[in-house]
Amino acid sequence: MDEKFIYDVRIRQRMIDKGLLTPEKLEEYEKSLSDLESQTETLPLEQPMRVAAEKDRS
Repeated sequence: MDEKFIYDVRIRQRMIDKGLLTPEKLEEYEKSLSDLESQTETLPLEQPMRVAAEKDRS
């Protein structure tokens, strides 16, 4: 298993519950990550369900 797999946001609580990851180790890992926000681009995407709900309210 890839070592970084245990940090996957979709399964990290399961890994903590199984004792494969501690909250302290998770915090340490998150602090070690680089902040890449300045390298991102915002994409204006409509969310179909929100658009439909807004039309229903009109």
